[in-house]
Amino acid sequence: MKERNSSFTLIELLIVIAIIGILAALIIISLTGIMAKTRDARRVADMHELQEAIEYYYLDHGAYPSTGGVQACLGLSTAEQCWGGPYGNATINAELQPYLSHIPLDPSYGKRIYGAYIYDSPGMYWLPSPVNSVYGKYALAFEPDDVVSIDSNPNGCLGWTWGAFDEAPGGVHCPSGGSCRQCGVLVP
Repeated sequence: MKERNSSFTLIELLIVIAIIGILAALIIISLTGIMAKTRDARRVADMHELQEAIEYYYLDHGAYPSTGGVQACLGLSTAEQCWGGPYGNATINAELQPYLSHIPLDPSYGKRIYGAYIYDSPGMYWLPSPVNSVYGKYALAFEPDDVVSIDSNPNGCLGWTWGAFDEAPGGVHCPSGGSCRQCGVLVP
């Protein structure tokens, strides 16, 4: 009688390795989505903190910190650029500093062009283009990671009051070939 060898065949090993690879890919994909939602939750919390500081400033000074209607990147130095155009504003940062232990930075700061929070006063937002711009006392804006939550949610923008969605590449505030998704609040 021939004795049977009890080792695995090459095919069996390849099948096991393929199954492990598929499971690893599924885990990585699900973790990526969780990380995006976590960053967006932090952005929303930061926006609430910034909005509260701006309102406290208003109570103390009778006016909102003004940028002259020009967008400013919060928490960045005057030499730092964000969103492909606006720069940091040392004056606004100093005016908000008494109301915040630190000015929060976007979780993606330094990793992408939209990795900063934008403030302007008097405020303006796009819905969905500069042609339909609406103005108010001030506006805060951020770009979320989790587009699915925005596009599938009828209220949109993670509970914020407005959103701008521009699918056209090369737009006023969009990277070429990309999609712009701003969310924020406008105080009328």
